[in-house]
Amino acid sequence: MIEGQPLAIAALQALVGGKSSSSLILEGDEGVGKRSATLEAISGVGSASDQKLIREGAHPDVHFLSDVGGKEIGIDDVRELVLNASLFPTSLPYRFFVVDGVDKLSTAAANALLKPLEERAGKSRFILLTTSYRGVIKAIRSRCTRVYCSLLSDDLIESKIALFETDGVKARAYTRLACGSVGRAISLWQSNGLSFRDKVFNLFQLLPQGDIPGIFAGLDVLTKQDELFLRVGTSIASDLVVPAISHRNTDISEEISVLASTLGVRRVEVLWEKWRKLVSDYQTSHINLLFQSKVVFL
Repeated sequence: MIEGQPLAIAALQALVGGKSSSSLILEGDEGVGKRSATLEAISGVGSASDQKLIREGAHPDVHFLSDVGGKEIGIDDVRELVLNASLFPTSLPYRFFVVDGVDKLSTAAANALLKPLEERAGKSRFILLTTSYRGVIKAIRSRCTRVYCSLLSDDLIESKIALFETDGVKARAYTRLACGSVGRAISLWQSNGLSFRDKVFNLFQLLPQGDIPGIFAGLDVLTKQDELFLRVGTSIASDLVVPAISHRNTDISEEISVLASTLGVRRVEVLWEKWRKLVSDYQTSHINLLFQSKVVFL
């Protein structure tokens, strides 16, 4: 049973159960349960054999279209989806089409999706997933019901991580770093994210010493894992601003407090502003992360 997304689950159940024909846009951060809730809802209207095929990604009535690695979804993929949408279901009451990353559709692909979204009386149902509602074209947004999937509670995430991580302190640390996403917490655990976080924190600890060569050598290695580097770096920089609270890195809160005191309030504030700009510029302009990270630490 999917936990933590009651609004999404209710909307999905209404759609798959035939009480609603309105296409859905599920909006929310990565890893908050959009895809899992969708699969569970669709499985609920099928037989045991249907459910097995759905879990295996092999059911002829359930079609997934995803952006791979954040890349654009092209017109050819959507054309195939539209063709399948014209067919009758084989064993489920409807044919279900899930587009994971609808904000990544090319202009042509997005326009090709408009007509099947309008044909609500047919035997096709559309569920669109996105982390950026604003990134979805207005014509698609106007044809769908928007459902927001909220961030998950720390207690819920920690209960899931505890299934993998037996060390309670580490489980809590992964939970706090995940910022409301169980998928992100699991990904951090799988990639040994705390060890990586410690390496990034070591760079921050070199600032009072002015060890620029040491910092630059570390950045040469760590920035290769760009998303992880930015995520854990953001958690450290933000915790330095209010070290007494240490929102994210609870397991190293004492070390963060010492570093914040050593750097001083003004230097911490400047560091935080430079880091925020780094993240914003990288997300919007895909700047040279290594070079700009070195600028932050100067």
